[in-house]
Amino acid sequence: MNETTQRRPRIGETVHDECAGRDAIVTDVRSSGAYVLRPPFGIGGEWTAHDPEQLVALRPDVSAP
Repeated sequence: MNETTQRRPRIGETVHDECAGRDAIVTDVRSSGAYVLRPPFGIGGEWTAHDPEQLVALRPDVSAP
């Protein structure tokens, strides 16, 4: 896939949030399109990413189409 056809992260995937400069796990996707993220090791609170283009999958879900 090239960057223009990159699929959006799914719940449970590990991503790097380029805006926050940290790795995270996607825990929810709100109806507004915002992604709720948490640290991969549970240290710190949740935060929201509003631009999925800034989320880079670190370990994509291999079962996803």
